[in-house]
Amino acid sequence: MARPILMPKPGQMTEECTLILWCKQVGDAVHKGDVLFEIETDKSTMEVETFEEGVLLAQVVAEGETAPVNAVCGWVGEPGEAVPATPATTPAPAIAPPPTAAMPAATAASPAPPASPALPVAQAPLPPAAGAAAPAAPAAGEADRDVRISPRARRLASASGVDPSVVRGTGPGGRIVEKDVVAAAATLASRPAPPVPPVPAAAAPVVPGEEGPRQLSRMRRVIAERLTASWTTTPHFTVTVAVDAGRLMALRARLKAAGSSLTVTDFVLAATADTLAEFPDVNSRTDGTSVWPRSRVHLGMAVSVPSGGLVVPVIRDADTLTVTEIHDRAAALAAAARAGTASVDDLTGSTFTVSNLGMFGVEEFSAIINPGEAAILAVSAALPTPVAVDGQVEVRPVMRLTLSADHRLVDGAMGAQFVRALQARLEAADGFRLEAATPPEPARPRRSEDPDWFDVIVLGAGTGGYTAAFRAAQLGLKVALVDADRIGGTCLHRGCIPTKAILESADLAHRVREQGAGLGVVSDGVRIDYAATAANKDAVVKRMWTGLKSLVGKNGVEWVAGRGRLEGPSTVVVSLVDGATRTLTANDVILATGSRVKSLPGLAPDGQRIVTSDDVLRWTELPASLVVIGAGAVGVEFASAFDDLGVQVTLLEYLPAIVPLEDADVSRELQRSFERRGMTVVTNARFDTASVVVDENGVRLTVGPDGGERGEIRADAILVATGRAPNTEDLGLDTTRVVVERGFVRVDGLMRTEEPHVWAIGDLVGGLLLAHTAAHEGLIATHAIAGERDVHPMDYVRQPRATYSRPEIASVGLTEGQCAERGLPVQVGRVPFQAIAKAVIHGSREGFAKVIAHAETGEVLGVHIIGPHATELIGEASFAAALGATADQVAGATHPHPTLSEVLGEAAMAVRGRSINF
Repeated sequence: MARPILMPKPGQMTEECTLILWCKQVGDAVHKGDVLFEIETDKSTMEVETFEEGVLLAQVVAEGETAPVNAVCGWVGEPGEAVPATPATTPAPAIAPPPTAAMPAATAASPAPPASPALPVAQAPLPPAAGAAAPAAPAAGEADRDVRISPRARRLASASGVDPSVVRGTGPGGRIVEKDVVAAAATLASRPAPPVPPVPAAAAPVVPGEEGPRQLSRMRRVIAERLTASWTTTPHFTVTVAVDAGRLMALRARLKAAGSSLTVTDFVLAATADTLAEFPDVNSRTDGTSVWPRSRVHLGMAVSVPSGGLVVPVIRDADTLTVTEIHDRAAALAAAARAGTASVDDLTGSTFTVSNLGMFGVEEFSAIINPGEAAILAVSAALPTPVAVDGQVEVRPVMRLTLSADHRLVDGAMGAQFVRALQARLEAADGFRLEAATPPEPARPRRSEDPDWFDVIVLGAGTGGYTAAFRAAQLGLKVALVDADRIGGTCLHRGCIPTKAILESADLAHRVREQGAGLGVVSDGVRIDYAATAANKDAVVKRMWTGLKSLVGKNGVEWVAGRGRLEGPSTVVVSLVDGATRTLTANDVILATGSRVKSLPGLAPDGQRIVTSDDVLRWTELPASLVVIGAGAVGVEFASAFDDLGVQVTLLEYLPAIVPLEDADVSRELQRSFERRGMTVVTNARFDTASVVVDENGVRLTVGPDGGERGEIRADAILVATGRAPNTEDLGLDTTRVVVERGFVRVDGLMRTEEPHVWAIGDLVGGLLLAHTAAHEGLIATHAIAGERDVHPMDYVRQPRATYSRPEIASVGLTEGQCAERGLPVQVGRVPFQAIAKAVIHGSREGFAKVIAHAETGEVLGVHIIGPHATELIGEASFAAALGATADQVAGATHPHPTLSEVLGEAAMAVRGRSINF
């Protein structure tokens, strides 16, 4: 059966490509890995390999034609097979040749010029390879065509000084390949230099210096088309400011003296990114009728390339980067662009562009806005200029910045405010996040012989704390881990691990009782022995704790049992558990003291009738009925587990939806599932704590929906699951410059506080109060302390979230509502588990997977799963989000059958309406 060969999608923003060369002709044998054809975008060229075996049956897209991504370019199959009809592609628009001026009569009658003299070596035609026929003379106009040469051969020719136009190609269709360039370079090296030929006399009057016509490159044609379209359809206006760059130049000089390679451009890019975050409208786009704000700043920087023209490499999420990171990424992208190795994704997707001609001494210029952007910044040279300062004339380095903006998106006042804010940032030259670019403070003397001195002290041995401590020790640092409690913190002893052990028992009870008979497993008289459940929970915790204790010594971390308190940024006084005091000092301190359960005002827990999650984990027998206040992750997990264990559960949530941080579709699905099980769920719940009565028979309270009728609820106990409070008290933060906002410690993207050598991670800083998030924060802080390069700032949007209810919930990225709030155009794919064979086999058919993708770029913005083993399935989605993958890429990954993972592949396919099984 004939198989189609599709036009690939070389980049997220690419919608069409031009096929510039067929490397196989109809009837040629085709094998896996063969280069079938070569394509070109306005940014790059690439070879397209085939994964098919057979012969090339047809070429649907001709050389020079442009076709959309995923269009059929050709067919491969067995000899003689019929080829299905394929819609015609759209040829690339023809470029009309420039008009030819009429020549004087004398020119027409002039004799023909003499034959050209011998060319110098660098341009002389090269002999063919041994055994090959000499090349025929080029036909008229043939020399004006673009040379057929593979991208790798083109780069090699450029590096070797070989002119591709005089090299004979031995590849398919006469294309020049690498071995041709190597042979040509060897021939050039072996030739003696010929004498310089005499310059022939002019045979006819010509324009001085004029040569024969040559075609514009595709890149220059595309640039011209795009900028012409922008100039004619976009109402441009410009605003210019003169920046006194004196302080900026002085900062750069100091850094250069310390060994830094930062440039003025790096500071301009960093300041622009921060200013765009302040003025989001300047970072938006429009189609003429609608406006799309953008929450992420992707800076484009114009770079000239040796082949002629400009490309715009993109520094993604520039507002989250330090100047050093911007410098490193800009240098790498520019080098790749000039070498021709930049990917299409490297060259597309900018939200704002900076064009800098300052290095050429340009005093002032304006630039044309790139299509799809609201503005572009033109940066000129910092030139000595007389400036009035305090009534005196001084010569200062002045740099002119000109903003060209789309008047539909940015009015004059906003444009002026933007450039003024940018001007202020550059003139102050004191608000840059420099990090490693700034000469580090003199290292505090290492006193390795002092048992109370450490490179790093970590306060708090929860998941984030011990992760940071272990990694710091692995990086060769001397580390102390301080905690008065057992290692493992809330997650191991009062949270993640013990609750999941209970949930495992609850899930098994449900499966045996509700699904066993249907699967042919009959077990009469199933009962819950909760004392055994609690004992298993304790055994799991003990086993994990024992393993963690051994890892302290294995990693060379010193355990200090006690409560630590800062006395200044580098001193920690520890009140040891034995009553003694020990004073420690360190270069850096990481705060990881976690959080504690909190209750509602007027509803104080008593450990019996009004309980917290800590109290519940000490139960050895279950109540008959339970009211759970709070339907976040903790509340729904306990509600689900105790319902499966036979407890009558009422779930109350103050907000309009349970699990309110999840996607609205997920929230509705979970509530329907709970109610189908017989659980009472009240949203918009209101009650007066004064109505809560506790007596020997249990508790009762009056509750109802907001604005609705209230009624009395009776239960054996109330579980208050309304959140957690950070442990910032009595840490000695007042002896440092650490800032606390709304109870949480304020940090930057690398988890650094306002005190340079004090860091904070985990529940202490807010963000997501999740164990794996705390661990990730700990790794970021530790690598930053150790001076590691390319430490990425914390990104909470791409952190996965998991809730272990039945059905399970897992998500990563934005919800559909959050996308709408940010004005992001989206496409959504949703597939139910009942369409997945393994879910039907498992007997768990409720729930779905939902993939939210950007409607233009295809990037996965969010994945939301509710259903069997959702918490195990989210790992793939988290990986995809971390890589910035598209829905097509997720769909293109093979998901083994039959597995639950197929639901994610199907949902990704459904984004384009192409789900196979639903």
